[in-house]
Amino acid sequence: MRRILILVAGAMCVLSHQTKAQCTFPAGTPNGACTGTPATDGVNINAGQTYSYTGTATTFSGVNLNGGTLQVCGTLTISNINFNGGAIVVMSGGSLTLNTGINLNTGSLVTNHGTITVNGSLNVGGTDGAFINYGVANVNGQFSLGSTTADLVNGAPTAVFNAPGQTVNLSGEMKNLGVMNVGTITVNGGSDVCLGPGSQVNTGTLNNNDPNGIVVRPTGSMACVRYTGNALLNSFLSSDATLQVCQATGSTVSGAGGFGAATVTANCGSCAVALPVVLEYFRALVAGSRINVEWESSSEDNVDGYVLEGSGDGNSFSKLAYVEARNEPSKYLYDIPAVPEIYLRLRMEDRDGSSSYSKIIYVKTDDAGENNLLVLNNPAQGDQVFLRIISTEEQQGRLIFRNVSGQVVKDVAMKLQSGQQDVNVAVTGLQSGLYTVVFIGNRNRIGPFRFIRKMRW
Repeated sequence: MRRILILVAGAMCVLSHQTKAQCTFPAGTPNGACTGTPATDGVNINAGQTYSYTGTATTFSGVNLNGGTLQVCGTLTISNINFNGGAIVVMSGGSLTLNTGINLNTGSLVTNHGTITVNGSLNVGGTDGAFINYGVANVNGQFSLGSTTADLVNGAPTAVFNAPGQTVNLSGEMKNLGVMNVGTITVNGGSDVCLGPGSQVNTGTLNNNDPNGIVVRPTGSMACVRYTGNALLNSFLSSDATLQVCQATGSTVSGAGGFGAATVTANCGSCAVALPVVLEYFRALVAGSRINVEWESSSEDNVDGYVLEGSGDGNSFSKLAYVEARNEPSKYLYDIPAVPEIYLRLRMEDRDGSSSYSKIIYVKTDDAGENNLLVLNNPAQGDQVFLRIISTEEQQGRLIFRNVSGQVVKDVAMKLQSGQQDVNVAVTGLQSGLYTVVFIGNRNRIGPFRFIRKMRW
């Protein structure tokens, strides 16, 4: 199975819900350490309270979540949970198994950075109910988004949402940056379904009742939907030609809507046929009078080559160089003369004449220095802060936010690659005021940078 592992560039969003043009979704609870009161069997977690589990494998027979937060950093099974409101967050390395179905209603949130298994139905509804997955989510029961303001987010290229024998019924908003495996997917009217670069949806039955039910963003990116049974298309599926529809041998089509502008491949064995390049990263770093542009593929299949393109405004691109593909996992390095500022992207050309694009990266030589950290949306008005971090080497560390009194108000674990990376961090809990942010790594310290947080009017 192949996936294009490309991050979306310029995802600077200030709304808590998407429009189909922007595909903006909530980020959920950041990954980090478990800091709550140790949880026990039968615990009642009320509004304003945070409990956590960090131990080895154990089972709780009951938990009552009444508006507070349950953090999981260990291995926990809960045989019965009363989810009456609040939040569950599974941190990286944590594992949570729920041997019962759950209903996420108004304001209820599940964020998974590790592994979560729901051995029952998962219903997300109300106002701003959300299930957000950055790790591996296994749902062994029927899943539904029951309102137009409910959210399902598969929020990273490595995120996997597994419900292979289940029906996924969408009346809410869904964003997929990774892989979704479902038995049946139904897109209803009012639902917003957005697929990111290289993402995949693998399903048995595909039902679409919403005009332009699936979009691919950013424009020009490729994503894939593969189905093995019937596609019932009561409305046209997509206006994006970069949506690749992979029809398994023996699959059928019905309904008056059709696939729209989507590109359809018949007798298709996997999404790898439609997505031939697996791009791990694309980055650039200023080195003296040159800009080192690097990218790496973990798989290439029938790829002709890479066209490095540059732009002065981020809209109109021209060819800078052509690099022939090796059609095996490879690292590529190409140097260009340093200029004050430039936007860069890759156009990946296949031997059949089709092409797809990487993310866009912005390089400003004045920002290069040794290391640098900038807040791009300053003042930060909205739900997220957008950071540009330049690191001269790969390193692990933590992103620390402090208020004007010097108190730590947010602490996020982060791994930096060498070069430039643009990241966004949810700041929904921060009030209006003056803050600083700094990256403290195992190799060096980057920042701090002072910014203003301004609440949305």
